[in-house]
Amino acid sequence: MAPPRPAPAGPGPGPVRRLPRDSCWHLLAATPVGRVAYVESGGPVVLPVSHVVRDGAIWWRTATWTGLAVHLHGWRVAFEADELDAPTRSGWSVLARGGLEHVRTGAEPEPAGGWPTPVPWPDDRRRMLFRLVPDELTGRAFGSWPGSPTA
Repeated sequence: MAPPRPAPAGPGPGPVRRLPRDSCWHLLAATPVGRVAYVESGGPVVLPVSHVVRDGAIWWRTATWTGLAVHLHGWRVAFEADELDAPTRSGWSVLARGGLEHVRTGAEPEPAGGWPTPVPWPDDRRRMLFRLVPDELTGRAFGSWPGSPTA
């Protein structure tokens, strides 16, 4: 049997507030790492990726040998980013869902003006570029999160 969980410190989380779509985009753009979620034959997978937001889409890079590269082209995925402050029990979360598009393998030359440039943390050999144009974008804020946009 697991030990009892300690009571949370500080005030309760307060009401959950829905975030308007423009606030969701702003928060995603200001956060360098999010998580992509998908289902493969072995079950659900959630992986962190560094990303950028540009032209109404979320962009990230991966390498050809990763599960992201092998499984995801054309699949429906979820992308989530958040910021939490445990001591105040406050924060925000944004969820984007939609079909994923494989934009570039890395073998072809960069187009004039380049692509969005998310820089992967592991190494620079991650040249495959993916784009998620969400058909669903929702966000929420809770507690006394100081950066909470007005909903």
